[in-house]
Amino acid sequence: MKLHLFTYPLIFLIHSNLTIAEDDLLSQQRWQFKEAQHALATENFTLFNQRIEQLHDYPIVYYLRYFYLKDRLHIAPIAELFDFLNHYADSPITQRLQQQWLQQLATQQQWATFLSAYTPQTEITLQCNYLHALLATETPWQPADFTQAKAIWMVDHSQPQACDSAFDYLHQQTQLTPHDYWQRIRLAIQKGNFKLALHLGKQLPKTDVPLLNLWQNLHHSPENTLKNFKQTDTELTREMLVYGLKQLANTQPDKAKEYWQLYQKQYTFNRAQRKELQQLLASKETEKNPPVTTAWKITDPKFNEETGRTHLQKALLQQNWSEIAESTQNLPIAENNKLRWSYWRARALEQLGNITEAEQYYQTVAQQRDYYGFLSAERLGEPYQLQVRSLPRNLPLETQLSKRPGIIRARELYFVGLAEYAQLEWNTALDNTSPEELPAATWLAHQWGWHYQAIVTIAKIPFWDDLNIRFPLAFHDAISRHAETQQLPLAWVYAIVRQESALQVEAKSRAGALGLMQLLPSTAKEMARIQKVNLVDDNLLFTPDMNIQLGTTYLKTLLKQFSDNYLLATAAYNAGPGRAKRWQTQYSCLPADIWVELIPFSETHQYVKNVMSYTLVYEHQLGNKPPLGPMLLSEIKSTECAPK
Repeated sequence: MKLHLFTYPLIFLIHSNLTIAEDDLLSQQRWQFKEAQHALATENFTLFNQRIEQLHDYPIVYYLRYFYLKDRLHIAPIAELFDFLNHYADSPITQRLQQQWLQQLATQQQWATFLSAYTPQTEITLQCNYLHALLATETPWQPADFTQAKAIWMVDHSQPQACDSAFDYLHQQTQLTPHDYWQRIRLAIQKGNFKLALHLGKQLPKTDVPLLNLWQNLHHSPENTLKNFKQTDTELTREMLVYGLKQLANTQPDKAKEYWQLYQKQYTFNRAQRKELQQLLASKETEKNPPVTTAWKITDPKFNEETGRTHLQKALLQQNWSEIAESTQNLPIAENNKLRWSYWRARALEQLGNITEAEQYYQTVAQQRDYYGFLSAERLGEPYQLQVRSLPRNLPLETQLSKRPGIIRARELYFVGLAEYAQLEWNTALDNTSPEELPAATWLAHQWGWHYQAIVTIAKIPFWDDLNIRFPLAFHDAISRHAETQQLPLAWVYAIVRQESALQVEAKSRAGALGLMQLLPSTAKEMARIQKVNLVDDNLLFTPDMNIQLGTTYLKTLLKQFSDNYLLATAAYNAGPGRAKRWQTQYSCLPADIWVELIPFSETHQYVKNVMSYTLVYEHQLGNKPPLGPMLLSEIKSTECAPK
């Protein structure tokens, strides 16, 4: 059995209410717990059992029993598994063990035991396994079972193979009518899943098959099919027509409009269908013939933020300051939730020579601890406003909360290096806390050095001004050492780490990026070769020192690649060097604030703004006094740029 053991330094910041004796006892129990983990991994069951006996009153000792059982489900005594499930029914890991056991029982086709161990599940495969178990044990289905099976069946996608027997039984029991099949076919087609639709069509009456084939033709050849469409006016045929017209509108909106004018006279479309098609055709007309006016005033009730950003980018690329000023006219100067627009209105007014009004907007935006606030302060030549306030504390409430079993388990799991389970316990515990208790929970996590959880919890309050909690100087030794080795600004490295993982050591992205600096294993291996480090296992990237060493090495390579341009290196860290180079060429010679606004990827655009502003925040956290900055918004140079 291979366990992911704790590989990075512990920070034993125990809540102040613990006595020295309690602290010493907990420290001893943590090491015994980890010894038991190691004993289990090496199958030293004598030592493992000894440690369990010694830890009988340790709050998370039963996790050792869980680790033992979950890898031995195929051989564990049934009575022992039932005992665990019953004894720890309130624990969040009990459901995990139950699900794992049910999966094992289904694999072994032990259906009688499966039924005895089953409780209602959210996972579809397990729900279908339950229905199959009823059939396999010849247990009659109840009305609720038919209802459940039909709900699982009635979706726009294929379900797991485990559901086949239940679906077959539904069909055998004539629980699925042609109407039901058509209903699911409609769902599948609207999802673009014609493979499923055609499969379901095999169960339709022969008289209905031509209609399904016609619908498929509307998908693949909408114009030709609409040209010869001659069907009776029914709910189904109207739905098919709407689908075909929408398909045609994507490529030939004028043709779609012609057919719509024809068929709306012949078929009784409902109000929703008429509205949908009219709006679609109108939007296609607008795309083809955009209005002469800019039509993006942000004070318009119909203003769309994303569309507005597209207009702003176009105007900035052309440096059409008059258009920006006109489109942001009548923007309330104190409306701080529109910082982007207030800033760009100020920039436009400044460029047009209206300095007094520009400064009014700059002054308002500059009061905020925000990317645009910092830019505004720089335009004014004034200090940044960091607006630091400590999160209020309630020590009695902290003490009360720290004694709750779920919070205690979360703390101990975190300290023994089982952050995934710690977070599970923490989230379960917080589900049962009041909003008034969130500050106390935040302070507890912060005191333990569990910075990621403190950051997540303080955001739930929400409270944004405690920079010590939101931007802690965690992993300072490792970050400062490797930043110095690579000759990188310490605050910038901190900003990258904070943006990438929110200081979560075990962070893993959907793309497979790992650890504090969210390194892809392929990038990490390349940096390890440069550093002559033996990266024998990707799990080493969950070790802060290793992750930061390789992450700062990668930052340095990007910085060299982009001629020490921090703005380009930051964009490249998120979107890749190739895209950053393309944007560098595409938007060269423009002021840095315009370049950032022109980044086409919304994620990278926000990422760069965050890192630039976080860098200033970390300058403050590191003790650098105002005036700080300026932000690392390096000029995007090119040989084609005109000399200044």
